[in-house]
Amino acid sequence: MAARLLGRDVRTVRRMIESGELEGAVVPGRQRRRWFVYSDQLPGFAPSTSPRLRSGSEQSELAVLREENADLRARAQAAEEGERLLLAKR
Repeated sequence: MAARLLGRDVRTVRRMIESGELEGAVVPGRQRRRWFVYSDQLPGFAPSTSPRLRSGSEQSELAVLREENADLRARAQAAEEGERLLLAKR
C-alpha cells in the first residue's frame, strides 16, 4: 500500500528503506520478511494533533535524534541479519 501511495514499485520502496532514504522497518516473518513505511513518510499524512511550532534549537535537536534513531535502526537490522547468517551456518 505504501508503494502505491508513493507512486513507486514495491522493490524501489524496499531499497529506499534499506538505504535510509525512506524511514521504515523490516520484520522477519515465518515465510518472508514484512516491510513497513512509517506513516509520517507518506504523502497526505496528518498527525491527529497539531504539533506546536518548535524553536531552532528544538528543531536541531530533533534532527540529531532522528539521525541517531535511523543509525541505531540500521545497526539493529545489521546485527539481526548477522545473527541469522551465523545461525544458518550451524
